[in-house]
Amino acid sequence: MSEPPNPKKSRDGAVAAWNKGAAAWNAWREQNPDIKQPTFKGANLSGRDLQGYNLSGANLIETDLTHANLSGANLSQSGLIRANLSGATLVEANLRKADLTEAKLHKANLEYARIDAARLEKANLVDARLTHAHLPSAYLREAILSNCTCSRAIFHNVDALKADFSDASISASDLSDAKLSEANLQGTSFFESNLSGANLSHANLTNADFTRPF
Repeated sequence: MSEPPNPKKSRDGAVAAWNKGAAAWNAWREQNPDIKQPTFKGANLSGRDLQGYNLSGANLIETDLTHANLSGANLSQSGLIRANLSGATLVEANLRKADLTEAKLHKANLEYARIDAARLEKANLVDARLTHAHLPSAYLREAILSNCTCSRAIFHNVDALKADFSDASISASDLSDAKLSEANLQGTSFFESNLSGANLSHANLTNADFTRPF
């Protein structure tokens, strides 16, 4: 594994710990709690195996994480503004309160990820997989989720004003109290989903499927 990309607050042992893998890196972070925001801004981590890494609070703004393996990684409260996570694997990743404003998540796998209260304004999630993902209270204004697979996901109380869910599959999901005003829901499948209390004012509902079994 290559050296971590120029962390501004690096200490002795940080590079070696990073190169040894998740267990060593996570132990180093526990031993250095004063370093709360390791910086990888603009770094190229494309295709890297970062499974299980503790990157909570990290500065990953504009970082290239295309096709990286971040399964089970802790990215809570991290800064991922304009980061490129296209094709990345984020299965069971912790993205609670992360800032993914304008991030690219095209074809990313976010199954079972915890994305509670994360900021995804204008993020690109076209063709993303969000099955069983948890996004309660996430900020999805103007995000693009067209053609994404979101079955059995939790979108409770999300703010998705003007978001694009066209042709997405959001079956058997919880969208209670979701703010979907002015959203593009054309061709979206909400089969067996719970939309109680959701705000759909001025949304495009052309060919949307709201079928609920009797």
